[in-house]
Parts: sequence; structure tokens; C-alpha cells
Amino acid sequence: MTRLPNVINLKDADGAEIKSYALTSGTSVYSEPLQTRYMIGWQALNITDVGGSDDIDINYEVSLDGKTWFTPQSTNGTSLTSLGSIVVALTADAWIDLSTRMVYAPWTRFQFDPDANSTITAQYCHQEE
Repeated sequence: MTRLPNVINLKDADGAEIKSYALTSGTSVYSEPLQTRYMIGWQALNITDVGGSDDIDINYEVSLDGKTWFTPQSTNGTSLTSLGSIVVALTADAWIDLSTRMVYAPWTRFQFDPDANSTITAQYCHQEE
């Protein structure tokens, strides 16, 4: 069984590469759907070229079909609780380990939600078979 590291340069939902990508305050940008069914082991987001006024929130959603999206939630047996943001108010380049917080699903997408005009480059890194 071979386990290969994989790096994906993220694209937005319209197919534009998120490289030195301009984010506008108050306007969320979603990544293209990522097929993650073969993903195992570690995963991370590499966010670089953070510039502008910064302050970027990063969230994720999961899907069974790559079309209908859900915010992951956990339960204590009585009520549901959102797993929350990956990061709130990112202001500098970051390697963000997602291995312990991401829910495994066949499809995943990221949401970049700037509270100020900013620029970023985003890569998704993971291990797959």
C-alpha cells in the first residue's frame, strides 16, 4: 500500500487559482470542491502571501455528492454543535494542521471569509492512497 503526499493549488468555485488572490471585505470565496474520498492520514492548509488589511476567517464544508454542502457538526446525544471555524482572523502566513479537526467526507470545500480586503495564496496538502 503506497501513501503519497499530495499538494493541490486551490482554485475558487469558478476555477480561478487562489494565488495572490484578492479577497474583498465581506465577500466569501469558496474553493472548488475537492474529492477527498481517498485521503488518509494528515492534511493541512498552507496559506501564504497574506497581505492587505488581512483578518481572514477560514471555514470548511463537507458533501456526499460534491453539490449539497453541510457545515460539520458534532453531537453530545442531545443537541448539535458546529465544529466551528478552522481559523478566525488570520493575519499572517500559516501552515494549518487539519488532521485532528477535519471530518472525513467524500467531498470538501473551503470558505475564505475576509473581514477586510486581503490577498492570499492557498494550498491543500494531504496524504492519499
